[in-house]
Amino acid sequence: MAHVTPSQAIEQLTPTIAEVNLGALRANARWIRQQAAPAHLLAVVKANAYGHGAIPVARTLEEEGVSYFGVATVPEAIELREAGITGRILVMEAPLPEYLPAYERYGLDVNVPSLEIARWITEHSTKELHVHVKLDTGLGRLGMPPKEAVEAIAALRQYVPPEHIALWTHLATADEPGSPFVREQVKRFRSVYEHVKDAVGLVHVAPSGGLLDFPDVLHLAPGRTLVRAGLLLYGYAPAIGYSVQPDVVPVMRVETRIIQIKTVEARTTVSYGRTWVAPDEAVIAVLAAGYADGYPRHASNRAYVRIRSKRYPVVGMVCMDMTMVHLGHPRDVDPDIRVGDKALLFGPEGPDAAELAQWSDTISYEILCRVSPRVRRVYRDA
Repeated sequence: MAHVTPSQAIEQLTPTIAEVNLGALRANARWIRQQAAPAHLLAVVKANAYGHGAIPVARTLEEEGVSYFGVATVPEAIELREAGITGRILVMEAPLPEYLPAYERYGLDVNVPSLEIARWITEHSTKELHVHVKLDTGLGRLGMPPKEAVEAIAALRQYVPPEHIALWTHLATADEPGSPFVREQVKRFRSVYEHVKDAVGLVHVAPSGGLLDFPDVLHLAPGRTLVRAGLLLYGYAPAIGYSVQPDVVPVMRVETRIIQIKTVEARTTVSYGRTWVAPDEAVIAVLAAGYADGYPRHASNRAYVRIRSKRYPVVGMVCMDMTMVHLGHPRDVDPDIRVGDKALLFGPEGPDAAELAQWSDTISYEILCRVSPRVRRVYRDA
C-alpha cells in the first residue's frame, strides 16, 4: 500500500477542488502568440494567475517560451522570482518609495505612472531598472497626460538606455467589441509614441480584448510590441462579438460533492431568508461548497450546476459553506445520484465561468479570481 502523508490525507478530505488543466493553458498560450505575432505575449498572472495558481501557471508558460509576465504587487513578483521564474516581471501597481530596494533586488520592471515617480527613480535608484511609463489615454486610472509622459521619458533617458524604457497605456472599453473609444485611445497613444519612439524600447496597449478586436495595435513597433493577455490565457474572452473568434478553452473546472440528499414536502422553504419554496414534493441535494469557497451568493435561485451530465438549478440562498440544488420530484429523480457524487460548479463542460458570471451579475474575471484558497488546486497537463 502506498504511503500517504498527513498533508495528503487532509487533502483527500477536501470535498471541493479546482482542477487546472495546464495542457489547455499551453494550447491557449500558443494560439495567443500565433494571433499576436509579430507582437510578443506578456502573460498576466496577477491575483494568483486569476485563481489558477501563479507559480505553476508561470512555470508552464515559461516552458512555452513566454518571457514577459505581469503582476499587480511586489509580493506577487517576489513569489515568482523565488519560485525560479527568470523572465521579465512587470509590477503594474504604482510603486511607493520604500518599495524601490525590492525592485532592484529582484530585478522587477517598474510601472511609472507619474512624473514624480520618474524623478524619484532617477534620484534614488542604484541600479538600471526596466521602467514602463504609463500614459493615461482615457481610462482615468493610473497614468499621466501626454506632456508629462514625454518629460518622464526624457528624465529616465538620462538614467537608463532606450531598451530599458517602455511606453504603455490601458484601454477603457476593450470589453466592448468595435468600441470607437478604443480607436481614440490608440490615436492618442500613437501621437505620443511618435515623439518618443527613439527613446523607448517596448510599447504595449492591447489587453485580451484589444488583441481580438484591434489588430493594428500589434504593429505599433514591429518586434517591440507586447500584448497583455490575461483572461484569454485562462480560456475566456472579455465579451462576445469580437472581430476575431478566440480559439481558447477554459483552463479551470471547479467541482464539489453532494453531502446530503433529502426529500421535502410541497411548500417547504429552503435556506436562509426562505427565498425558495418547493412547488411540489422535491428532492434537494446539499453541496459542500458556498460563498466561502468562492461560489457567488448572487447565484442563488439563478444558477445551475452539473451532476451526472445533467443541469440542476440552485435553489435557496447560497450559504457560506453549502449550496442546495433541486433534483426534481421524487418520481423523476435519477436513481443513480448518490451522496458523494460530484457536482460541477463551473468548467469547460458547462456551465462555464461566463455563464456563472451572467447569472451572478458579474464578469468571468471575478468568478475565476474569487475561488477561495481553501479550494484545493489539482494540476494536470493534458
